[in-house]
Formats: sequence, C-alpha cells, structure tokens
Amino acid sequence: ITVGLPASVTYQGKKYPLRVSKVVPEVKDRQFQVDMVFTGEQPDNVRIGKSFRVQVELGQPESAVVIPRGDFFQSTGGQWIYKLNKSGDRAIRTAITIGRQNPVQYEVLSGLEDGDKVVVSGYAGFGDAEELVIR
Repeated sequence: ITVGLPASVTYQGKKYPLRVSKVVPEVKDRQFQVDMVFTGEQPDNVRIGKSFRVQVELGQPESAVVIPRGDFFQSTGGQWIYKLNKSGDRAIRTAITIGRQNPVQYEVLSGLEDGDKVVVSGYAGFGDAEELVIR
C-alpha cells in the first residue's frame, strides 16, 4: 500500500471515493495503519477516528495462468512441471517460469497455457523422468 492509491468506502448504501494519504510503517500482529481522505463527496455524520471497511485498488485486474501450490515445487524449484498431454495419458516434463505467488497458487509467466493440466503433487519418486505414464 502506498500513498496516492485510490480506494472507496460504501456507507449507508452509497460508494464514496478515497485516496491513501499516509501509511504508518509499523506492523503489529500483521496489521498496520493507513490514513485516507475523501476525494469527492463526503458522507454525512462521519467523525474523525471512525472505522470503516474500505476497498483499496492495488492494481488493475489482469488475466494470468495460475496453478495450485503443490509439493512439485520442492523438487523443481518452480523451474519445470509435468504437463499432461491432450489425451491425458502422459505427463511431459515442461519448463516453466513462476511469477507472483500467494498461499494457494503460483502465477505461471511462461511454459503453460490457460487450460493446461499439470501434476502438482510431489515428484520424489519420479527420478529424472522426462515423461510419466498416467493410469
């Protein structure tokens, strides 16, 4: 979160635009304080210090190929993954590039296309196999 980011709050059924005016760098219990100012109309009966649930625009939504997090990463470091062929009876070792990640998924920047099926379980028993037969 940085100063200047746009945000909004819905108060009594109406949406009001905000802007981040200050970010306190201290983090306590995984929380931090942010000050915001109204950039347009301000709701009636709002007092300093009142708490609201706000939406902050961290970036523009974009399409991305994502895969679930899995134990495959321990063996490959995110450099490659087994991708199923069209018939689903074989998985071929495929080079990938991992981008952003969160606790549940990885963004794949290259090597996979939307809709590709992959093996995300652990690869410890597969050795250096270039291809797996799926049964």
